[in-house]
Amino acid sequence: MDRSDHAKKLMENEVSRSIKRKPALGIQMFSQMKKVNLYTKSGIYLGPKTMYRVSDLDYKRINSVVEKIIKGLFYHEFGETIPEDWIIRIVWINPKRDKELGLTEMAKELKWNVIKDDTFAYGHQFVPETFQSIWILDFFKTPIFYILLINRTTAKEN
Repeated sequence: MDRSDHAKKLMENEVSRSIKRKPALGIQMFSQMKKVNLYTKSGIYLGPKTMYRVSDLDYKRINSVVEKIIKGLFYHEFGETIPEDWIIRIVWINPKRDKELGLTEMAKELKWNVIKDDTFAYGHQFVPETFQSIWILDFFKTPIFYILLINRTTAKEN
């Protein structure tokens, strides 16, 4: 999947400079990348693409950042903090699995806010009067996570 122009510029400029300053960062990043041949479901060859494998440590770091983003967006949308007894469940989007779950159709029903055209957007939908909600974060025109905010009582019932 091609990324936005902004993502390409980040890779060419800021990320490249970071790697030059900290070569170990580049070694770590590139050790998690490999070239793969990409095909559509119908078998049409799309060419070689770079696949990046996210490590367990990366998952923890990224999930921590996503949780902070959600807390900020929740406050922005509702004017209050997420209650302490609520669960923030971060689910990394898997196109094959999530198609079966109907995530694409559900995403169309969300209220979307575009922060910067090809950089960041988020969608959300909430249960009236409870603010329990589902969110999707979209970075560089690619939805990466959906997040469920639910209270512990509701979570135990399901």
